[in-house]
Amino acid sequence: MKKINSLLILTLVITVFTIEAEASLSAHPGIIKDTVSVGSNNISVMHITNSTSILAYQLSTDVPWISFSSTSGSINARDTVEIEISYDAANMQSGTKYANIYIGDPHHGPITIPVEIYIQTITDVKEEYLPNNPISFSLNQNYPNPFNPSTKINYSIPEAQKVLIKVFNVLGNEIMTLVNGEKAKGSYTVAIDLSGYSSGVYLYLIKTPKFNETKKMILTK
Repeated sequence: MKKINSLLILTLVITVFTIEAEASLSAHPGIIKDTVSVGSNNISVMHITNSTSILAYQLSTDVPWISFSSTSGSINARDTVEIEISYDAANMQSGTKYANIYIGDPHHGPITIPVEIYIQTITDVKEEYLPNNPISFSLNQNYPNPFNPSTKINYSIPEAQKVLIKVFNVLGNEIMTLVNGEKAKGSYTVAIDLSGYSSGVYLYLIKTPKFNETKKMILTK
C-alpha cells in the first residue's frame, strides 16, 4: 500500500502588534482534534477575528515543516482573516501528537489553541482482482453505505492503464490513496477501513487517462 504524507496544524505562534490601541483578537477553531494518515497532503484553515482597531500581524513557527499561506498582514477593525496552515509529516511516526497554537493579543493574555492530532499508518487497504472483460469503465457505489468502519469499492476498466483512486473529506482534503499504479483490464474490489476517522461524508475519486468519476460515502459511528 502506498504511504500517504499529511498536512496538519501543529505549533505556530502569531505575534501581533497594534497600529491603533484597544484591539482584541479571537480565533476559530478554539480546540483542534483530528486524525490523519501518514503520507497525505492536507491544508487546515484558521480564522482570526479582530474586534476593534486595525492590527498588523506576523506568523512564525518553531518547526521547519510548517508553512503558511501568509506570514504577515493586517486585520481591519471587526474583520476576519483566513490563514491556511500546512505541514509535511513525511518523517513523522504514527501516534498522537500534541501541540499548541499561540495567538498574541497586545491588550490581553495570549490565546492558546490546544492541538491533538492522531497520525495513523494505513494498513487495511486490500484489493481483489477479477480478470473478466468489462466493456466500459465504471465506479460503483461503495457497499455497505453507510458503513462502520469498513466498506468495499468496486471498479472496472476495459483496458490496461494507470488507475488512481483517492479518498477526500468534505473540505476537499485528501486523506488516503487507495490505488495508484498500472492495472490490467478487469474488475477490482478495494476494501478499506476508516477506524481512525470521524463520522461524516467522504468522497472517493477514480482517475485514469480515459475516465474520471467521484462518489460520496458515509461513515457512521
